[in-house]
Amino acid sequence: MSPRLIVDRIEGDLAVLEHGGLRFNLPVSALPPGAHEGSVLELREAFVEPMAFGGDHGEPVPEEDARLQEATERLKRLAARSADLPDEIEL
Repeated sequence: MSPRLIVDRIEGDLAVLEHGGLRFNLPVSALPPGAHEGSVLELREAFVEPMAFGGDHGEPVPEEDARLQEATERLKRLAARSADLPDEIEL
């Protein structure tokens, strides 16, 4: 079962997602069309592509590369941890 993320809230250009008691930010532009506060998203596959470039030569910005690597690692850990969670939780 793929991890399910809840759109907790949207603050400007950032969406705050929640899963298993953890919260993290994602650009609103990365959400699927129609997603809004309260939406439940299924994470099927995580792929992060660098989008920030520095200077006039199209060189990657080192700080952005590090942040993207950290975000990718977090998503992998989150996906691994969520495999042990039940599909549905009754409140």
